[in-house]
Formats: sequence, structure tokens, C-alpha cells
Amino acid sequence: MAASVLLIQCVVPAGLEARYMLQLLPALVLFAAAGLRRMPAFAWSVASVAILLTVFHLPSTLRNRGYDAIATDLAGQPATAVLLISDARGEGSMVAAIALRERRPRTLVLRGSKLLVSEDWLGRNSQPRFASIDALRAMLDAIPVNAILIDRAIEPQQARSYHRQLAALIEADPQHWQRHASYNITRYGEQAGQAAL
Repeated sequence: MAASVLLIQCVVPAGLEARYMLQLLPALVLFAAAGLRRMPAFAWSVASVAILLTVFHLPSTLRNRGYDAIATDLAGQPATAVLLISDARGEGSMVAAIALRERRPRTLVLRGSKLLVSEDWLGRNSQPRFASIDALRAMLDAIPVNAILIDRAIEPQQARSYHRQLAALIEADPQHWQRHASYNITRYGEQAGQAAL
């Protein structure tokens, strides 16, 4: 099983991330259990406690914060359609924050990485879906999108072409798109920047 997981990682160019390596856990547990049988009883109990403390240790702080304040503000408004402009981490954190805040879904959350570009599931061959700002504006009006969340806490290499296209749209129509609030965003436990709604 461990060999097949490693083989898939070599064949499928999905990137080496911890979530993909989680599939190795059952095989590693079986190998560890086989080694525990040869240990003396006292050493076995110490090893068990050490493993439990290591595996089930919960961090005292969340790694990504700030998105819950945005979700709280959105929950206080009538039904909204919000467009998220961020990287995968920001989009996921925001979707989770809104889902945890709302018992019955009222907010339509649109991920910019899915709505504004066409690409494969690994993010390759990225092509903008809208050739002009006018086409983008027409799509946002047709949905209709009430709010745009721009996450400026992303790393510069994560910025995509649709981020610039949407920034140009907002600059071209300042009466329609006005800043409601700014929020401090924490990533990996450190202040990373701000998000604007």
C-alpha cells in the first residue's frame, strides 16, 4: 500500500502535500505496531503515550484567522452573492467560515478560481473566461454579485491574471463597487495582510 501511494505521487504531478501523504498513515501504523511487539512492556506503554500525544495534539491557535469576522458581517446582511478573490487557502478558509456561521445557507459563495478562469484540476493551461471588463461586469450583474472579497494576504506568486482583471473592473466603476470594510488576515499563525469587502 505504501509503495502504491508513493508510485501515484511519482506518476500524477499533483504536488507533494501533507494531505496526499495521509494515505500512508495506515501502512505506517501497521509497521509501528509490528515493532511494538518486540519492546518490553514499560517501553511499549511509554511509546503508546508518546504516539497518542503526538498524533492527537491540537494546536492552541488556528493557523488561518480573520475570515470568521468577514463571515459574521456577511451573515448580518440579507441574502448575498459574494465573489472570493484569493488563493486556494483563502478561498477554502472563507467558504468554511461562511458554512460554519450559517445554519441554513443564504450566502452564495463564488470562488474566483473556478468562475473566472478555465483550467485543469491542477491549475494548468489557465485561460481567462472573460476577454473584457465589460463581459466580466455583465456576468457579475447577471448573477447578481452583491459583494467581492479581495484577499490581499496572498503571496505575490499566487496572484493570477483574473485578480488584475477584477481590480481593473473595480477601478473602472467606483460608484458600483465601494469598500465596505477591511479585515486583518492571519496565515500560518502570522499576520499576512488584509482582505477588503
